[in-house]
Amino acid sequence: MRLKSAAKYFDTCPVYDAYSGNLLFKVQTSTFLESAAEGSTAARRVISIAPNLNIPAHNCILAMDQLWVVGANNPDEWNGSQIRKAYWTKRVTDNFKLLTPGQAALSGTGTPVFGSKQYLKDTPNSVTDAELDPMWDIAISANSTASRGYFLKSANTLYRIRVSYSDLDGFLTCQSDEVDEKVVYASIASTARYNPVTDKYSPTIVTTTAVLLDYYKSYVKTTATGVQPVAGDLTMILAKAAVVVSVGQEITIQESRYKGTWRVLAVTDEHDALNLHIRRV
Repeated sequence: MRLKSAAKYFDTCPVYDAYSGNLLFKVQTSTFLESAAEGSTAARRVISIAPNLNIPAHNCILAMDQLWVVGANNPDEWNGSQIRKAYWTKRVTDNFKLLTPGQAALSGTGTPVFGSKQYLKDTPNSVTDAELDPMWDIAISANSTASRGYFLKSANTLYRIRVSYSDLDGFLTCQSDEVDEKVVYASIASTARYNPVTDKYSPTIVTTTAVLLDYYKSYVKTTATGVQPVAGDLTMILAKAAVVVSVGQEITIQESRYKGTWRVLAVTDEHDALNLHIRRV
């Protein structure tokens, strides 16, 4: 019996597609031998499969009654031929929705993506409320499209991706800031229209949803000639499809602790949205 065939005898752990629930194949899994103080290694395993088998393109499986994100693989060989493939996996902590800035502003559905979230550090918020906000490492499938400014949503919590990069172990890691204010309703006066009955120009009020952020989570570089942030300034993300906004316009936030009228100081394009620097009037 060839060693490749003999190795398959120990493939006893059934693996299912995380999205469809269909049985894929059986694998071998590593045992849990030790744990780091923060518990990070408790959420990791190595799985070994036959070389002719392939992990689904979305890189997420169900095994041992738990969901796992699958990373890169390394081959094992014997006598010059590959006999196994070993994959790194991380246990899923959240069922995220991956959102563009515009989708997040409009409370869109986004793209489902499983991820493994781990605390990274606290970041000081010196401009808005002087609090420490958590930042997270979120590992998702390397085949996902997630870039700076995108959002990940889990339950009612939004995470704004500050930077994303491909790890050597085959995951797409998104270093993300946790968002405080989430989605709010905002009213903006659009371009004035002529009313022939009153012989006057009157603005049209557009009410839409938007994501409200601490200013330092805008990820916009401020130049010496630009408007400098001061204490209390915020960032608002508006979908381009919702309304046209220009510098100097006023926006009324209808809820949250920041309820009131704000003026737009700067407008920056961001994917399918507008990134607004706003200040209370």
